Amino acid sequence: MMSNSRNNGKFSEIYYKFKDRFPCCLNSDSNDEKVLIKWAQLGNSYAFERLILPYQRRVYLICFDLSGSHDDAQDIAQETFIKAYKYLNKYNGNSAFYTWLYRIAVNTWLDHKRQNSRQEYISNYELDELYNSSENFPDIITDSSIKSQYIKKAVETLSTQQKTVFILRFYHELTLSEIAQSLNVTEGTVKTVLFRSLQKLRIILRSIKD
Repeated sequence: MMSNSRNNGKFSEIYYKFKDRFPCCLNSDSNDEKVLIKWAQLGNSYAFERLILPYQRRVYLICFDLSGSHDDAQDIAQETFIKAYKYLNKYNGNSAFYTWLYRIAVNTWLDHKRQNSRQEYISNYELDELYNSSENFPDIITDSSIKSQYIKKAVETLSTQQKTVFILRFYHELTLSEIAQSLNVTEGTVKTVLFRSLQKLRIILRSIKD
């Protein structure tokens, strides 16, 4: 795994000082995420490997859903975990760890996609009444249709921001709050983007149906 001599030295000093007091804190059955995070932040690569294990497939899938490419998804996922290890000390626990990890994955994908283009940003205004009145969108969002060929093709026509929010909400079932934290925007912005993406998808899918 990645080298971090300074942190590893600090970890070694702490470990050997307290190893008799905490002999099993990182045994193979340890799944306490908070414990793993603290030890990983001290530079323990084994703790980091244990920490990310439950999220490896989820991060790959979100990278694949966003990029549409197996090779790109692998590269983006790998880069996501490298960045997570590098910046783990900046994680302060204010959000769920997987939300923090998703933010890195999305931003890494955006970096790959952006190149010379600018990400689209929209103004932040509330659409609570519109959103709440059509939250489930049964006319286009169902378990059987969400990953249909038509839906996938239609989603590819969305802007970068619309596509990201749509995939996080309906493919990965993140809440509005989790999406807002992952993208570092307000819930109002998420609602606005989601509503616009669904409006656009309705138009496209109705034209296909007709």
